[in-house]
Amino acid sequence: MPKLEFVSQSSAKADNPELSSEGLTNCYAEMAAPGGRAAYRIIPCVGYGETPIADIGKPVRAAISAENIIYIVAGGRLYSLTTAGTLTNLAAVPDDQATFMAFLNGKITVVAAGFRYVWDGTSINLQSDGAFFLTGSCDVLGQRIITSEVGGQKFDWTGLLDAEDLDALNFASKGEKPDDILSVRVLDSNIFAFGEKTTEVFYQVANPGNSSEVFSRIPNAVWERGILRKQLSLSFNDRMMFIGNDRKVYLVEGTGYREVSNEGLRRAIVQEIPEKLHAYESDGQHFMTVWFRNQKAWTLCMDTMMWHERSTGVENGPWEIIDCVPADDDYFGITTTGKVYKFEDVYADGAIAMRRLMTSKPLDAQGPKARIAKIEPFIRQGDVGLDRAAAWAFRYSKDGGNTWCDWRLRDLGAQGEYGGRSIIRNVGVFRQFIMQIALTDPVPMPVESACVVEFN
Repeated sequence: MPKLEFVSQSSAKADNPELSSEGLTNCYAEMAAPGGRAAYRIIPCVGYGETPIADIGKPVRAAISAENIIYIVAGGRLYSLTTAGTLTNLAAVPDDQATFMAFLNGKITVVAAGFRYVWDGTSINLQSDGAFFLTGSCDVLGQRIITSEVGGQKFDWTGLLDAEDLDALNFASKGEKPDDILSVRVLDSNIFAFGEKTTEVFYQVANPGNSSEVFSRIPNAVWERGILRKQLSLSFNDRMMFIGNDRKVYLVEGTGYREVSNEGLRRAIVQEIPEKLHAYESDGQHFMTVWFRNQKAWTLCMDTMMWHERSTGVENGPWEIIDCVPADDDYFGITTTGKVYKFEDVYADGAIAMRRLMTSKPLDAQGPKARIAKIEPFIRQGDVGLDRAAAWAFRYSKDGGNTWCDWRLRDLGAQGEYGGRSIIRNVGVFRQFIMQIALTDPVPMPVESACVVEFN
């Protein structure tokens, strides 16, 4: 029996839905139990409750967590935040959109506007004794802070376990290719020195003769691929993602890399350069996000390697979460204006409904045209937890996405009304059929990834 598929991943080409229409917004596919009607089921993304644990009220530039304390740079200030919601204004730092942060042995390093600062728990101190004057990025490896040069090919490192122990001799250079380092990022025991056009990989020396020989270039580990913007790389759960100077998204594997973006994401990056990458974990799955200020975010499920999109509001606008950090066995999302929320399975984004939108692959008629008698999506019913019946909406196109019928609302039953069916009859003649399903009620309502289709 033919099936209408709702899952491969978000990859739609907006200017040619007949070729590629499929997409998942605010929901993602996970593997279903073997032997079921569909290979996947579509479940909601993690949301957050109505009340933030804190509201800084300033534009957020960077965030990290250390020892279950969240540190945030926003509006030219460094803050600390406990998971219970105690917010402390610590110190002033430059307001720089491309701010980097790192933690080592009780101290927070902040790199912003070309300068390197260290918060030592009581005061913030400008650091100026390293191998170069202007600093562009930072990370941590081998119990040392690593920082990169602005307008040059060097990166340097601190003494062991001390973010303020600088020595002008402790540096290495990206020397095999002529372009400057934009940023450094650590994965496993390697440092990736990203340039505008090329990248070189360095390793941590097991038994260095002295502190100036701690890191060394890996022979032939040179990529003819740079980074699009210095802040567009991220290490998470033993993976690294970066956006190349060709506007494609890559995952690092060993000392190499491979592309993981698809046509839809590549087009999104052509339309607007992303501002940030961030990551989180939910229900045992791991997600890495490409965040845009003016369009939906794109999120890669690292377990299925499938993309979905993330948005805020019933109009599916840009996702308001600009950064995510773990603390106390939870993840916390931080909005562009500095509200901090704990991620929870509440199927809403604060006080705003989470509109889950599923767009099918095109279903082609076997011949010039065909007639659909019935479509049956499989949406779980009866477990809604509301004082009313839950609902779902759908619409469809019979000409490959060029024109659509109006949205139609259907009942999914109230709490305890199990076993109901969601059947659409007498769709009519089509050439190329595409369907969308929308869910906004704050309940799980998983959807199987394939609908049964019957023809006349």
